[in-house]
Amino acid sequence: MIGLRATRRVTRGLFSAWRIGNTSTLAIIAQLCKNAQMNAAETQKTADFLKALGEFNRLSLVYELCRCESSQNAMCLCDCCSVDASVVSRHLKVLAERDIVTFDKVGREKTYRLNRNKVATQLRELADLIENEDCNRGYHDV
Repeated sequence: MIGLRATRRVTRGLFSAWRIGNTSTLAIIAQLCKNAQMNAAETQKTADFLKALGEFNRLSLVYELCRCESSQNAMCLCDCCSVDASVVSRHLKVLAERDIVTFDKVGREKTYRLNRNKVATQLRELADLIENEDCNRGYHDV
């Protein structure tokens, strides 16, 4: 099992690579995991997950939710991004579609919380694939 620092290094590297030039997220993941056994569906799922985290405001929301012990509504989360509530709500919707955050709805209000286990597991699995030097070569479908 890898440590939190290693996961953060890999995650930062992926986000940096995602922003470089015209290289697509899928191509970067394929390149990083070329030795791993991942099929196209798993690769697409990982790409969508990283794409959701790859936008500055959405990542800021994730960091803010990391600090929160209880669920937060969109208005409470506006301060971390310096954007209005409607923009925060749209970003939270994208994060919820990827199961990065979960929400409870009471009346018209939604409160959001980070899906810590799912996010940590997905990042850890990707980091493990990247660090695995003993995996079989040539089985990556992209």
